[in-house]
Formats: sequence, structure tokens, C-alpha cells
Amino acid sequence: MSSSRSEVLKIFKMLHRTRQQVFDGDLRALNAGRDKINLEFKQKKHVSNEESINELLKLAKDVNKELRESVIQAREVKPNVYAVKITEETYKFENSPFQDIPEDQLPKRRTKKCKK
Repeated sequence: MSSSRSEVLKIFKMLHRTRQQVFDGDLRALNAGRDKINLEFKQKKHVSNEESINELLKLAKDVNKELRESVIQAREVKPNVYAVKITEETYKFENSPFQDIPEDQLPKRRTKKCKK
């Protein structure tokens, strides 16, 4: 049980560090994140089943990963102009709507023959 307790504390601290990094400079988001993390851990503090604890730990790790990779901060610096804070861990999607398929692998197009 003590290894579970140390793992829970480790993840609790990790979530708070992530919160501080992701929401740096946004006091309202920092406070809301702190309150949410503390509330979730308080609500689950009476869970004693090892399997349930492991599931909750996995969920907390997934939440941490999601925060680090998917949440970005944007603030308006001028009307309709935003500055975005993107970190190295931020997941960047492919920005190309087209696939690079070699021409010989493209599906053949049917062409209608024009009647004269």
C-alpha cells in the first residue's frame, strides 16, 4: 500500500507542476486547475482496492499527458491578433489537406468520350 501512496503523491505533484506550466500567467485557470485536482483527489482518497487505485493512477497520467500535449494558451495582443504559447510537448497536427501519393498509384479516372 505504501508504494501506491507514494505513486499517488508523485502523480498529484506531477499534475500540479503541469498545471503551473500549462496555465502560466493565467491566474483564473491556475486556481481552477488547482481546485479541480484537489477536489478529484479528495473525492477518491477513500478508495482502497488496488485495482481501482491503478485505474485512477492511469487516468491521472492520461490527464497529465493530455494537458501537456493538447492545451495551449492564446491571448489577444491586438484586435483579432492572438499570441499563442506552444511548447515542445504540444502535439502538432499535420497541416496538409492533401496526401502525397505517387502519380502511378492514383486511381484511374474515367473520361467520357465526346460525341461529334
